[in-house]
Amino acid sequence: MKALKRIVMRKVGVMFPNPALRTRIEKELQRYGDDDEPQVERVRLAILKLCAGDPDKINIAGAKEDPQAIIEGAEHPERMDAAIKNRKLRPEEEEMIEARDWEQYHEWLSEGLK
Repeated sequence: MKALKRIVMRKVGVMFPNPALRTRIEKELQRYGDDDEPQVERVRLAILKLCAGDPDKINIAGAKEDPQAIIEGAEHPERMDAAIKNRKLRPEEEEMIEARDWEQYHEWLSEGLK
């Protein structure tokens, strides 16, 4: 889990290079992670991805309410969009969407971390 925490902190630094803002974001992310809240670092990464660099879009309340939805929105946006629109997908479409979703997530995850 320490590796994932390091990734979260590095993403914060990449997304928010201003030291004062970075500190603010780090403190804000600490609001998610009480004892009973699941997958803390994974949810924090999802929060970062979904805010798209806009500190005003950090959604801790949404993460506390439904952490799985936050994860799905970040890691599987195309699949989630299809589900919201009630699209019936053929198995091969599901596979293609899954591949694109993982590709975009891993691309985002590695941005600035090399």
